[in-house]
Amino acid sequence: MEYRPKPIDTERVKLSEDMIELTEYLAENTHEIWSQQRMSEGWIFGEERDDKKKHHPCLVPYEDLPEVEKDYDRNTALGAIKLILSLGYNIELPVHKISHREKKMHKNLLSFLKSGEADLEQLLHVWHQHEPESWRHNEELYITLAERILKFAEPLQAFDIIQEGTEAFPGNVRLRELKGLTLARLGSYEKANNVLYELYQSAGKDRIETLGMLGRTHKDLWLSSTNEKDKKYHISKSREYYLEAYKLEPSVWTGINVAATYAFEGNLTEAQKKAAEIKNLCEIDLSDGSQNYWLLATMGEANLILGEYSDAVDYYKQAVAIGKKNIGDINSTRRNARLLFDGLTVPEDVVKQVEHALCIPKIVVFTGHMIDSAKRKKPRFPRSAEKQVYDEIYKWLETQGPCVGFCSAAKGADILFIEAMEALGNKVSIIMPFCKEQFFEESVKDEDDKSWEERFWKIVNGKHEIIELNRQGTTYSDYYFQYANNIMYGLSRIRAQQLDTTLIPLAVWHKEDIGKTGGSSSFIKKWLELGNEVNIIDLKAIIDKEKGDDPFDIVKKEAVQELDYYDDYKIKGILFADTVNYSQLQDHEFLKFENIVFGIVKEMIDSGKYDVATKNTWGDAIYMVFDKIKDAGNFALELNEKMNEIDWYEAGFSMKMKVRTAVHAGPVHCSFNPVTGQMHFNGANVCRAARIEPLTPPGQVYTSIEYAALAASEHIKEFQCVYVGQMSMPKKYGVFPTFHLRRTE
Repeated sequence: MEYRPKPIDTERVKLSEDMIELTEYLAENTHEIWSQQRMSEGWIFGEERDDKKKHHPCLVPYEDLPEVEKDYDRNTALGAIKLILSLGYNIELPVHKISHREKKMHKNLLSFLKSGEADLEQLLHVWHQHEPESWRHNEELYITLAERILKFAEPLQAFDIIQEGTEAFPGNVRLRELKGLTLARLGSYEKANNVLYELYQSAGKDRIETLGMLGRTHKDLWLSSTNEKDKKYHISKSREYYLEAYKLEPSVWTGINVAATYAFEGNLTEAQKKAAEIKNLCEIDLSDGSQNYWLLATMGEANLILGEYSDAVDYYKQAVAIGKKNIGDINSTRRNARLLFDGLTVPEDVVKQVEHALCIPKIVVFTGHMIDSAKRKKPRFPRSAEKQVYDEIYKWLETQGPCVGFCSAAKGADILFIEAMEALGNKVSIIMPFCKEQFFEESVKDEDDKSWEERFWKIVNGKHEIIELNRQGTTYSDYYFQYANNIMYGLSRIRAQQLDTTLIPLAVWHKEDIGKTGGSSSFIKKWLELGNEVNIIDLKAIIDKEKGDDPFDIVKKEAVQELDYYDDYKIKGILFADTVNYSQLQDHEFLKFENIVFGIVKEMIDSGKYDVATKNTWGDAIYMVFDKIKDAGNFALELNEKMNEIDWYEAGFSMKMKVRTAVHAGPVHCSFNPVTGQMHFNGANVCRAARIEPLTPPGQVYTSIEYAALAASEHIKEFQCVYVGQMSMPKKYGVFPTFHLRRTE
């Protein structure tokens, strides 16, 4: 019988570009269905088709098919779409769709991220260049990038990724787990525990990752608690969740944590029993010769619990050798080891060996002189000394091992420091007092040697983190240099605390050049006054070609001009507070509100605890400026606490009231207001504080990164600033890192 195919005529059907793109999706899926069916029947890939052996050359991913084979699938898909449309059916396109090109880009990007080949700078570059609308179609991109960045101990950056990811995919369990983990690494233990417990109740009871992370947050709360009853509760709950995860699926990760929590509780018998069990599991997994960081680190911990110290040190060294880039993992391992030191009474020499094996990068905060201009009469940093200074910086950094640097980017010592850090594969965060264009004009431009300009733009256009403190520019340059120095020191302290590592100041400095505010001398003086040991590359000794005496003798004796030489421009703490639901009050409640809330504010001011520079109110809003950075934070927290103590219904209100408060700090103009007849403060930093307030959740205090850094630079202990993410400010003001201010736990 002769068969003649008679497909329905669809030649008159014309497809839009979107429909043609849909054809490619269907073609690929057609191939996937065919391949799945073939494999279920026992077919495998073969260079040549062989029906007896069930070999087929097309059992490969769609993108690896020859074009002629792809065309078969495309024609099938094209015919199906045309038939559907010719029969009168409609194909409704999604409101938000992703192109086939984007889908392919996502696939390639995921392959790159999962390969583990990307360094931190490349990962951050991926995030800074990503297109949110495109990524919102692929939750795996958020998950994979966040996981990779967490391995580099960058929870601030990871949090931003997870925040956007959870907004796009609120039900994704893995993103919610990562949010809890990141909050824990940022030190927000209570919030992390709440996030994970909510996930545990809704979808995580059968997930060892959720259970294990919940166990970890209870361990964090055990460590941070001061009440003995609370400590016992949290370490017990930690062990329970780890044990629940281990029973669900025996794994070395949850098992070693069960052993460790037994040790923390003082139950050495059970701790060693479980450690021996986990050691056997690890040995089985390692028997094939594969190298895995967590298996080796777990072997180190198991041996530590068992008292087999030389083996413990050896396995820790092996783990770090293959995972040295994953600072976050090493930091977690070291943290557990340190907890076990106390619980197990480990000998001091073993402690030193383990600490050395689990080495975490040090934080280096740097300052140095600019290169001398050709017109300078008395040399401070002559151009002839450039190579020697670079060599000295490089050699010093080399002796420190892996480092993370904080510095500026002026021509001379700053750029040499950055180049030496780059040569050693180290990361740098660059803090500029104002926008890079103004910074270039004031601190880089060089008519005598254009190479400095080229080196500067190469650095700032590279992969380093750049923080510009005044994006609009300013005429108070030297003032902002000192402000930037304080911010830099604070940020380096925050980073060192996150990693629980050493902070080391380094300076390229000529001791006989005290300079002005914002220079190296003022930075060194501040470091010394705060009790830091400062490392010096002595320019005077390099120029004189001989080692000098104590390089600090002059700076200790002579006062460096402080930040108070402008009568009308000073650094202040700034507070804006606004009350939620104020506009919903009934008419008779407004006067009652003023009496209670403004009464509280007046009482706090009159207490004499705070140095208030100015105060103002309008409606429900409160605006205050403080002479001291610390006072702004403490006032905001006390105001919130007093507001939360009020029983609003008992006080005669129809609803509960909460205040949202923003705190910032920076240079502001001080002037006489002819309308009010009072001293007044204004400027870019007042606007900055005002933009944070509308984003603050009711009942909380949010701060800027500048305030968090200045608080850290002043070693303030009463409160802490916990990162909440990059936030887009109202009125197109820009996107800025934002922190949650709270009492120290």
